[in-house]
Amino acid sequence: MEVPDGVLPGMLYEPQDAASGGPVVLITDIYGMVPFYHEVSGRLATAGHPTLLIDIFWREGELAENTREAAFERRSKMDEPRGIADVSAALDFVKDRFGADQAGVLGFCLGGLFAFVLTAQRDDLVTVSYYGFPEGISAPVRVPSPRPIDLVAEMSGPILSFWGEEDYIGVDVMNRFGDAVTAQGIDYEAHIYPDAGHAFLQGMVEDRVDSAAATDSWKKALAYLNQRLPA
Repeated sequence: MEVPDGVLPGMLYEPQDAASGGPVVLITDIYGMVPFYHEVSGRLATAGHPTLLIDIFWREGELAENTREAAFERRSKMDEPRGIADVSAALDFVKDRFGADQAGVLGFCLGGLFAFVLTAQRDDLVTVSYYGFPEGISAPVRVPSPRPIDLVAEMSGPILSFWGEEDYIGVDVMNRFGDAVTAQGIDYEAHIYPDAGHAFLQGMVEDRVDSAAATDSWKKALAYLNQRLPA
């Protein structure tokens, strides 16, 4: 898919039969297009939602190694507003391709932060954010994204958020964001799972202590998208 300074790589997962739900763009975490996000995209397509998985790090290149340190090092080179503009272009692409009035955005970690920001830039989204950062990420980055908490007055719903109580984001941050969004009258729903940490949806494909939270949240996410984002 073409963007002003190049070609945004991605993979489109389409339902085997006619789509029963609207299109979705999936925004990954700082590790990028790892196998887990291909699995999630395939599951969304199986549930009826055409899903475009995009590489938000296409300008920064491949990870030197699959470690947290390498992932943060790559992210430090990023122009995050330009990455958010890429996602917006991808949303326009799927809306046009499938003739949709709305699109879904499903973001994880950094992608969840991007999803929150996009709700302040667009009014045609159904947003699902997993462990997004309402008050930004405290790590160096070349050009940082705006903090979602500072954009609440401009946001549009519907928005569904998932976090775990054991996430290093902090339950106080989650609640502060939820209170601010709710005070604006935005259609907002949040679930915070006890004993679940950051990236807990990985428990959907692995046997983990937070697998129950992963399974429950995924059922809720699909129901939300099916209800709010029909074909």
